Amino acid sequence: MISFQYDERKEMVKFDNSATCRNLQLVCGQKNIDLEFYTTQRILYDATVKISGQTMLQDPSSPQSRALCWVLSNAPHNETMEFSSSLNEFIQRYVLTILHLTSKDRLFGKDKYPPLTHECEWQSIECSNSSKMVTSLSLSSAINGTLIHEIGSLAYLEKLELKHTELSGTIPHLFSNLWSLKKLDLSQNSINGTIPETLFRQLDKLEHIDLSNNFLLGGNIPYDMGNYSPLRTVILNNNQLKGSLPLKDFKYNDLEIFDVHENLLDGIDFSLVSKHTKLKKLDLSSNFFVGALQDDLIETFSELEIFNISQNDFSGALPSKFSKFPLFPKITHFDVHSNQIKGTIHDSIAELSKLVHLDLQGNQLTGSIPNEMNQLEGLNTLVLSHNELKGSIPLDSNKLPNIQTLHLHSNLLVGKAPSFLKMISYITDCGFPSDLTDPVNMSDMR
Repeated sequence: MISFQYDERKEMVKFDNSATCRNLQLVCGQKNIDLEFYTTQRILYDATVKISGQTMLQDPSSPQSRALCWVLSNAPHNETMEFSSSLNEFIQRYVLTILHLTSKDRLFGKDKYPPLTHECEWQSIECSNSSKMVTSLSLSSAINGTLIHEIGSLAYLEKLELKHTELSGTIPHLFSNLWSLKKLDLSQNSINGTIPETLFRQLDKLEHIDLSNNFLLGGNIPYDMGNYSPLRTVILNNNQLKGSLPLKDFKYNDLEIFDVHENLLDGIDFSLVSKHTKLKKLDLSSNFFVGALQDDLIETFSELEIFNISQNDFSGALPSKFSKFPLFPKITHFDVHSNQIKGTIHDSIAELSKLVHLDLQGNQLTGSIPNEMNQLEGLNTLVLSHNELKGSIPLDSNKLPNIQTLHLHSNLLVGKAPSFLKMISYITDCGFPSDLTDPVNMSDMR
């Protein structure tokens, strides 16, 4: 237990007033630790006050107080109590001990407190071989507590992964002090509040951020998130973020994955999106975006593999210049379902030779299914339902050997249904979805 009082000069002293401002003493259980002014112990103590504040350290039940007692009592020292560990090592040991004490499952061992070995030997931790400073903290156990701001004191940390650890609370502003950070993953927790506006301003090495599947409410994505960091991966899906996409002022053209699906976003400028020519995945689905698709919308994305803007309110027509897509050779998933897209399916769609998943359902497409679709030999999923497509079904099972899911219902298709439709997943609405006849028995299609 640590007990404190303040003298008339607001200096922290032992509870019985036996110490002066230069002669502090901590009472940790049955052991007293002298903290004389200018000693190493006092310097270490003062460092924790700056990190956690006096209030936390005065509360003997707080994990900060218990961590301080344990670290001071067990740090290596000589006969004069001069600690041999550096200040930075002391701080990281203190912070990691707080994490251990606040976790539902013991993070770094089975005991109440962490092992007495150096923290670089604890599980889930990686350190620099030369400096013995923690560079990676990757936890999968249940912390089951709030996200402690003291983590922002781990100045050498390059990777912080706390996904699916039952964390709650808000993202601490002190995380902006993690100057060495390259990867931040806090996904699949119960973190709430907003993304701090200052979070990215000092993280000039950050490449990967994943805050998905949390409860980030109402706030905007910081407008300057790309001004300072060479971001490659931004994953913010399944939150309640609002506003526009901050894609204007990205300092670096390194963005490869941008996933913000399942939010409340409503502002987008596709001309800014198209500047990110290294994108491999763009997922804007399940938001409130509006705007018209344009022929030159995605033809600059030579690396793009996944394009998903489904469940928004986009309008316009499908690109009619798919023939330009030799510049766009890697697309495997193209999903624009549940929008307000009109027009026809252009026969140049056959140029998407790598296509595996094509979902155009729930739009206002007219015309016929192009015969050229048979050239998409790798196609596994084709969903064209809930449109106004007419004519016959030109699909040939010999030319589409990998097709597993085909949804054509709720159109105006007529004629005979190809016999291979029996062999794949085919979902219908109540009643006959199209005016098709033998050789497929429509009653079998459920």
